[in-house]
Amino acid sequence: VMLGACAVGHPFGGFVADKFAKRCPNHGRAFAAQISVSCGIPFVVLIFWGIRPRPSIFFVYIVLFVLFGLTATWCGSGVNRPILSEIVDANNRCTLMAWDRALEGSAAAIFGAPAVGFLAETFFDYKVNG
Repeated sequence: VMLGACAVGHPFGGFVADKFAKRCPNHGRAFAAQISVSCGIPFVVLIFWGIRPRPSIFFVYIVLFVLFGLTATWCGSGVNRPILSEIVDANNRCTLMAWDRALEGSAAAIFGAPAVGFLAETFFDYKVNG
């Protein structure tokens, strides 16, 4: 469900950021990023801490995940890539985009799993058996 919402959220974020950039060229894309992050944070808080999980509120979780996917996905397609393609020479754009994807994916792979383990053990009292 969330992947479908993200599939809609990415182009929608690009559309919104393009409109903001057209109206305010110097600040429009940054404003779109601020809206995206500001909308995503409350949904994450509600998903993980705000609502106690019960089978009866399954559809509430679906709505939260869909809203998160529709709003928190704007930065990549609407902000980062357009700004990088504007400030880099046309001959170097493909290289820059490749570096962007490689660094972002590598950082997620390298730091993501250890960060989740650290947070689980430190803040949520998860104990490893064995």
